[in-house]
Amino acid sequence: MSFGEWYLALFSIGVGVTLPAYWLVLEKTDRFHLASETATGLLLLAGGISMVATSDDAGWARVLSAIGLGMLAYALIDSPGRYRGDRMKQLQFAVGWLFIVPALVLRFTTL
Repeated sequence: MSFGEWYLALFSIGVGVTLPAYWLVLEKTDRFHLASETATGLLLLAGGISMVATSDDAGWARVLSAIGLGMLAYALIDSPGRYRGDRMKQLQFAVGWLFIVPALVLRFTTL
């Protein structure tokens, strides 16, 4: 696997593990929000693991990865409005963009 593919796989696995853990342990929220964040994380985790397992050659691994990244991008767009006035949370979302933009570019230029 290339450096870009490793970045994409490890980013997906890292976010896939930490996103559900964050919402389950640190942030109390409604069940629907928890379900959507957990689904996003699990899809990213599945996509990242499948990329490593198949060396990103399987079409289904690319689809899982793309859907998971799309769900995460949606969350990063939607979430800052839910936390108006909470600068720390808004900073977290801004930092998220620094890492997801390269992942999105890599995913959609290697399809």
